[in-house]
Amino acid sequence: MDTPLLYETGWSKKLTYVIAFSAEEVVDVGARYTNNLSEMKQRRTLVPEPWLQAEIARLCQALRAQVLDACHLRAAATVSITAK
Repeated sequence: MDTPLLYETGWSKKLTYVIAFSAEEVVDVGARYTNNLSEMKQRRTLVPEPWLQAEIARLCQALRAQVLDACHLRAAATVSITAK
């Protein structure tokens, strides 16, 4: 059951940052967890918003580079095995 608004609406939580991480990306998913994004953004005062967006982009780039490196290593290993 996917109910991201439960935190704000059901439990009266005042969220500020909601960041999702996976093996390939980092995403600011705050908009899914609020009915009032502008109010949420007013509470986001720990870091400047442009810095946050740049840091998320940097992390995504680093994660994707790791995934590409792993794919290249697997492909090289497959070629090496096939060539033998």
